[in-house]
Amino acid sequence: MSSNWLEARSAVNEALAGRQTSKALRLLAPWLNGETAENQAQNWSETFDLLARIAQVDFGEAIQTKAQAASEQPDNSQVLYNLGYALIDANRPDLAVAALQRACERDPQEPEFLAELVAALELQGRNQEAVQALEAASKLVESNTLLLYLRAFNALMVADLETPQQLLPLLQQSEDDRYLFMARRIERMLARAKAVQQISSLDHHDLRGWHFVLTGGLLLRLSTERSDGRYGATWDTPIRVKDSLQRLLAVLETWNISVPKVLFPSERNSEITGLAAAALLDCEAATWYGEDEPGLLVVYDARNLIPELRNMLVHHRPLQPLFIQAAEYTKEQPTAPDFLTYLYDRNTSPWGPGFTPDFQLIDTNDFTPQELAQSVVTAEDDSSTDELSQLLRFAEALKDLPPIAQPAALLNEGQRERLWVGSPVHL
Repeated sequence: MSSNWLEARSAVNEALAGRQTSKALRLLAPWLNGETAENQAQNWSETFDLLARIAQVDFGEAIQTKAQAASEQPDNSQVLYNLGYALIDANRPDLAVAALQRACERDPQEPEFLAELVAALELQGRNQEAVQALEAASKLVESNTLLLYLRAFNALMVADLETPQQLLPLLQQSEDDRYLFMARRIERMLARAKAVQQISSLDHHDLRGWHFVLTGGLLLRLSTERSDGRYGATWDTPIRVKDSLQRLLAVLETWNISVPKVLFPSERNSEITGLAAAALLDCEAATWYGEDEPGLLVVYDARNLIPELRNMLVHHRPLQPLFIQAAEYTKEQPTAPDFLTYLYDRNTSPWGPGFTPDFQLIDTNDFTPQELAQSVVTAEDDSSTDELSQLLRFAEALKDLPPIAQPAALLNEGQRERLWVGSPVHL
């Protein structure tokens, strides 16, 4: 990234002249996400005009129109907010930050502008910056319930437990059901943190501990290749899937959860994983279409599901805990599973095209889900005894918690938490 606006502008224009809009956006993005806000040479009218030209190809008319309006009125707070909101809605919060920062600077008394800026930062895991933005507007925050919630939530995301504890009584005074829902979320997070403080460090390396605090879910596997416990680019294997299911079964036994049936949505990777789980549990397996039937609900990766099925995962159902093998952590997910094997940046399932040990190309579409599930069941064991012992000690400590702090897998009603991008645990 060029630190000089004139050089960056020239490079973006050159890319646009060559009809390389993706390259142009990559070059312009740092100038839109707040990283270069202190550069006095940056011309905001030019910046938003370049975005409008890119949007004409990459984003469509709605964002193009809003970016062009921002180019013509780069000091109009409402116009800047409209652009930032539209970019977040288009799943590009990184491009929205600078516009929303400028909107807040020009109208510092508008809570909606600050809330949207915080949303853009949260969606990128930039919670410390969100805290700083909220602290800088402390008087506005004190007078607005939504901003109070955002202050409490982002404090938790940076391992500050004291601030949300102080703010919780104020949130609980609201008579608005929306804010009471948010207050209960903060209350549950604080209760879970209190419940595990004696068994978990809750420091900036404790991914399993913070995952439980923030979602109520249990993380079954930690990467040994990265200090944050997440996986970067990884290719899943039948051996890892078997190890994951064995860890899951051990926790289910620890928590005295019986599984009368394994359920899986109509998606190939989930079917294979579900059939393997049923074989290891020695129980029946069936396709799940959203029914309330008791059983272990097994999903490989919720991103692979059609929206209708993905939306059905949001709410707890009686005696139907949710296990997901893999989940992307770089984008916020609507549902945090009750059991999750691992978090990844990029993941390839074991059942796409691959290679045999002697490097012969193999297409797993040549095999039935039943055959591939059997290859999981017969895979060599690959578990770490020490890591499994740590997991089970953690699970044992969660077994008899009060209702407000209970693991998500033991809940039979209510809404599951989202799987947040942010966390106190960083690389």
